[in-house]
This record gives sequence, C-alpha cells and structure tokens, in this order.
Amino acid sequence: MVVIRARLSPEDGAVVLAAIEAAGRDSDPAGADVSAQTPPPVAGGAAREGGPGDAGDVSAETWGGREVFYEGRPPVGVLVHVDQAVLADPGSGGCCHVEGVGAIAAHTARRLACDAAVATLLYRPDGGVEPTGGTRAVPASMRRAMLARDRHCRFPGCSTRRHLHAHHVVHWASGGPTALSNLVTLCGAHHRFVHEGGWRLSLTAGGFVTAHSPCGQTLTARPPAPPAPPPGALAARHRRHGLHLGADTVKYGGEPYDLDLAITVLQQATGRI
Repeated sequence: MVVIRARLSPEDGAVVLAAIEAAGRDSDPAGADVSAQTPPPVAGGAAREGGPGDAGDVSAETWGGREVFYEGRPPVGVLVHVDQAVLADPGSGGCCHVEGVGAIAAHTARRLACDAAVATLLYRPDGGVEPTGGTRAVPASMRRAMLARDRHCRFPGCSTRRHLHAHHVVHWASGGPTALSNLVTLCGAHHRFVHEGGWRLSLTAGGFVTAHSPCGQTLTARPPAPPAPPPGALAARHRRHGLHLGADTVKYGGEPYDLDLAITVLQQATGRI
C-alpha cells in the first residue's frame, strides 16, 4: 500500500486531485469519461492550471544546428473561477475559488491567470450564462520562442530550468499585451514572489530584468546569454583578422605574468595605442 499525506495550497491540491482522478480513469478504460478530461471554458475570466498554458518540464537538445525545446505538460486541468474585477484589482471583492476545492487569494488567482488559458463568461441577472469573446492564452509558438530566449527563470540570481511559467510583466488584466516584449519565464517559487510576495519586475528593451522588493530593495540581472557559436567559429574569426594561433604562439621562459605588458601588446596589435 502507498499512503500519502500532504498539505498543499488549494491550486496545487486541485492539480494533484485531478491527476489522481485521471489516473483512475486511465486504469479503467471501460469507465473512462472522455468529456471530463477536457475542461470546458471557465467562468468570469477564470484560469485553468495544469492544462495547455503550463510549461511543465522543459528540456532541450541540439538538432541540425538548432536547439529544439520540448515542453512536458501534465494531462490534467483544473478550473479557477475569478470575477473580472478581481483580476483587474486584487483588492476588490468578488468570486475567486478553485472548482471543487475552495477559495483562494485574489493575488493567487491573478498569478494563475498570468499563464493559463482564460475564457470569459457573462452571467445574466436571469441566471443565464454565455461566453463572450475568445480564449486568451500564450500561443505555443510564442512560448517556445520565450523558452529559447530566456532558457531559465529570469528572476535575478535564479537558474531553474524546470516547471517554468510565462509571466506577464504588466498583467494582461491591466492592459499588458501577450507579447514577447512583455513576457519572461519564472519558476513557480519566484512567480509566487511576484504575485503573492509583493515583488515587482521591470524589463528593459535590451532584455534586462530588475526585481523590486516591497521594502525597496532592487535586484538586477543580465539579459539571457546568446547561444553558443558553432564549432570552428572562433578559429574562422581569427583567420579573418590574420591571426594564426598554434602550439608555438605563446612561448615564454617562465617569467611572472605581466598584465600591463600584455594589454600594451594587444593595444599595439589592434592599433588602439
């Protein structure tokens, strides 16, 4: 027997319960309910976690000189019901709960909606419900481009490459576009830092990410490193500049390294002195 005891947040607990339910359906194909495996559009700007919007595990390999990213997504989804007013302003009152689990904080719902498939439903006074508009989500092609650009969590100092989320620097509910210029990858922990922890991110046109803490502390990070050049690129560059490097290029008699002399020689060789 396997006994599991866990204390989880409502949104994480909902994913675990959905995964257990899905595993039960998979073990009993005759009793499987196919319609239950694809959640319907959700209410009031609600977010769906663990579905098409979740990056899951991300790995990459080089194929044909290009890096190809593979996204592993969990085959389960949960529904989060959120009033539009709550997404626009977490301080306002309104509906905010995980389907079948219970209430969640407004900032948590805003975080889940940051990287999920979101559809809008209109509730009429007579009890009728109808969808309005299309579903908002980060397109798969844009997600792959974002992962290839960022390569890891962009929170300053973090290098996590697994379970990455797409974060809107300016939340889409506040008018921020779902575009690469407004998206960065964050791990789950730092995504919580930003939404529930009160941290704020800013992104410059050059790709620099700065994190601002609630108490005024600022953390900065360099833009993502460019991809490694192909083999032989450095040697080809040397040949273009007339440099022929080999085993006998550097010969010395064991004297201590002279940094000033080395810089002077390099400046003379490049004509900058």
